Amino acid sequence: MRQDPNPFGLIPVVYAEIDAPVWEEVASLMDAREMRLSRLADINDYFAEPMLVTIGEVDAPNKNTVGKELQFPVQTDDLTGKTYHGDAKFLSWDQSINSTAKELEETKSEMFAGTSAPDLSFESLKGLGNLSGVARRFMMLDAEIKQRVNMRVFRPALNRCITIVQAGIANITDIRHKPQLVGARFTVTFDSILPRDPVEDANVLSIAGGGRAFNSLATVVSRSPLTPPGDIAGELQRIREDASDDAARTNAIGAVAE
Repeated sequence: MRQDPNPFGLIPVVYAEIDAPVWEEVASLMDAREMRLSRLADINDYFAEPMLVTIGEVDAPNKNTVGKELQFPVQTDDLTGKTYHGDAKFLSWDQSINSTAKELEETKSEMFAGTSAPDLSFESLKGLGNLSGVARRFMMLDAEIKQRVNMRVFRPALNRCITIVQAGIANITDIRHKPQLVGARFTVTFDSILPRDPVEDANVLSIAGGGRAFNSLATVVSRSPLTPPGDIAGELQRIREDASDDAARTNAIGAVAE
């Protein structure tokens, strides 16, 4: 067995453990919902197609026949002289679909609530309309609180990962800057995944600034999707030229009017 030195100087393994998975509290609901869906699928497989019940003698057509009809031979009772014939009808299934749908709906809602997770499926979001940023934050508040609580476990693990990467860089790739790398301190922040409304942000900044412009022209041009790539200076120059032309035309019109 050969022993090689660990160039990291640290064990490059990080463990993070929580007491229980997020779905532990709703495990029974998940099992019940899956069982209900499984049974519902079995029932639909068995009863989805109509079942024809025939009584007595019947001359049934082939299933590939177009314009099907059933023929029932008419027979006469020898004793009474009455005629009789067979009959056919479809067997209907009196299903309790409303209660089943209600059960599936309630268990789904309880599963999301029990795991502090919002239902972000397309069916749930398509009817919400244009929500404000505050409303979106409130929708995710339960999940955000749980994320903050879990960071008590995962933040030390992230710091440990950063320390290992620092040690690897300092001891392996760039040992000239080892003192600076070892002494450096990093902070990990997590931004929200919720979409932001730039119009809403702009309105807030405009109100806070008393209605004055809160960005320079250069910043606006650099963020504009219509600015040619890599040509911010050229776009600013064209804006200045357009402004000069407008000013010249205004002065010329004013001079004529006098």
